[in-house]
Amino acid sequence: MDLKLYLAKALELEKIIYTLNRAISWLQTQENGINVTPKNYPEPEVPHHSSGAVDFIADLFGVLLISLVCAIVGIPIFFVYAIIRAFSGGAEWSDLKIIMIVCGAIGFVLSLLMIWGGGASDSGEKESDYERKCREYNELVKKDKQRISRALQQKENIHSQIEVLVQKRNIIRQTLNQLYQLNVIYPKYRNFIAIATFYEYFDSGRCNSLEGHEGAYNIYENEIRLNAILSKLDDVINHLEEIKNNQYAIYSAINEGNRVAKKLYDNSMRLIDNTNAIEQNTSISAYADTITAKNSEILKYIAIFDRL
Repeated sequence: MDLKLYLAKALELEKIIYTLNRAISWLQTQENGINVTPKNYPEPEVPHHSSGAVDFIADLFGVLLISLVCAIVGIPIFFVYAIIRAFSGGAEWSDLKIIMIVCGAIGFVLSLLMIWGGGASDSGEKESDYERKCREYNELVKKDKQRISRALQQKENIHSQIEVLVQKRNIIRQTLNQLYQLNVIYPKYRNFIAIATFYEYFDSGRCNSLEGHEGAYNIYENEIRLNAILSKLDDVINHLEEIKNNQYAIYSAINEGNRVAKKLYDNSMRLIDNTNAIEQNTSISAYADTITAKNSEILKYIAIFDRL
């Protein structure tokens, strides 16, 4: 069989799976980051109203205290009065009693007016403040419900697009397994990096067989042993620019996969608030069509190989 053609088809499927994995991973991260937990806003406290008996005792005590203070204020008033009266016969001690009674009475009346007016004002302010806080609380709860509704819609849109990509990935994985089950490649080397590296060996003319001293398997193992190439996908991704010269095939495949994955991700995020995200995501639709066509092509290739 044409080993280079076989490796090219396996590499194409591996690249598609890598691309889908990247796009799915990014979308899942975004989906998991959307917060749909309701915020816990403290409810406004109902204004405290003391019992009537307590209010009455407190008010009575206040009235008596103010009246007493006003009555005591009458003493210096009496002495001023006495000085004035000294030039016209003098003042009587009974006048002190009258003055204190009058001052106390004035204090009594004023304290009643103050308590009545103050109580009404304080009660009104408490009610007004409570109503304002209730309005603010209800507005916060309303906005949070709107936020959650939008967040749930966003999660649903992202999840539905993830499901499309996962479905395509499963189909391609199945086809890739069928391709590998032709037993052209030794099981140890049935992975993205090994396939890309083997394809590069064949494409560049470094070898024309998989086995033997000068075969792809032996070259690959020697280069890993000499640290000339990287064999782990995470290492390759983290040192992509550094491997450009030694592992160009995997470098190109990952660059292309990242570019397509980012396009799929970006288009999905642009439609995050759209209720018809799947139908309007032309990027995913176009890529899905490409995957379907590639899958059909490789299934035909497998079928031809089986008949040989």
